[in-house]
Amino acid sequence: MSVKQTSGRTRNYTRLATFVVGLGATALSSIIAPAYAGPFTGSISGTWSVPVRSGNVVDGGTGTTSPLDNTTTAACNLGCVVTLPGDPATTVVWGQGAFTIPKSTLSFTGTPLIAQPADTVFTLGTFTYTNGTSDLDSLIFGATLTLTLNDSVGGVIDTKVIPLSITTTNNTGTAAQNADFVQFPATATTLSAASMNVFEGSTATFILQGEIIGDPTLGLVNLLIAPGSVDSGFVGNGLPAPEPTSLAVLGFGLAGLVFARHRRAI
Repeated sequence: MSVKQTSGRTRNYTRLATFVVGLGATALSSIIAPAYAGPFTGSISGTWSVPVRSGNVVDGGTGTTSPLDNTTTAACNLGCVVTLPGDPATTVVWGQGAFTIPKSTLSFTGTPLIAQPADTVFTLGTFTYTNGTSDLDSLIFGATLTLTLNDSVGGVIDTKVIPLSITTTNNTGTAAQNADFVQFPATATTLSAASMNVFEGSTATFILQGEIIGDPTLGLVNLLIAPGSVDSGFVGNGLPAPEPTSLAVLGFGLAGLVFARHRRAI
């Protein structure tokens, strides 16, 4: 009789242990499981930091670079020796001088998300870039943009740190060659060196597209110039766009090459 009671108790203990282990596994799986699987409701925000105070100025006409060290003279709102007003939570401001537009500004405005599906391209936000004319010794040559994917209650889902380079020309070439530009780094997780080129003294708006992928991760997909800004700038690859005359010459040259090859084939 006592043996049977012991066996019954053992079976009960085994069932209890199995239940506890199962409960623990369920709780653990809920902790390990991704907290965000989409769709996503929240916002995209961007903040600026880490000014680069040494770099190169580019000759617009020839492409020749000249090094500058503005460590003690650069003017910006991100902790430069010469401090400019401007909220780094939205905007980087740099440069100064006795000109009509004495400084340059680049701001990012994020897009609110409402039930945004994962793995779907959408607008992350817009850049507004004003290309001012400043003294060379007041320039910066880059700044870091940190994009944050926020949920609807203020939590952070993911961040992406993007070191952007800023290239200033000395205005010796055409309008396109003289366009200053802000460039994304050439890495697998960004836009393959896409740049926001803006004509001297102009303001242009650019559209940043991306998607939410993986675990989840904020990915950058495309950079477009806004329809109303096509007369103020263009999307480049860290270089001025070819002038129409250059494109025409290139087209005639290619056509002649094709014709010559065709004649040899005959």
